[in-house]
Amino acid sequence: MLFKYWTTQKHSRVRIINQETQRRAQIAYKQNITTIGIIGYTNNKIKGIDTTINSLNILGTGYRLQVVGWGDHSWLDNLANELNVVDQVDFLGVINGTGEIYNWLDSIDIYI
Repeated sequence: MLFKYWTTQKHSRVRIINQETQRRAQIAYKQNITTIGIIGYTNNKIKGIDTTINSLNILGTGYRLQVVGWGDHSWLDNLANELNVVDQVDFLGVINGTGEIYNWLDSIDIYI
């Protein structure tokens, strides 16, 4: 059943959380930027969100990161700021509902 959903919803897009995220997504699409997505609790280092942000510094401006999940991400904001990749990172918060998560997964290029 999951495979059927993925093939029938191939061109779906995630509901954008706010206008700033929508603006960034439109710019990324127009500039052919690769979007990386990760889901995880942002209060700790278990999921490796910090490692992914560090990777953006190596990969360059052709990549964006979207983080789905809840928690205090101020330490990750500070890291992105230190690495000058803050404009490449979007914290989307919690996306409720299985359908919306699948739509978001369809909208990104790489899932970690």
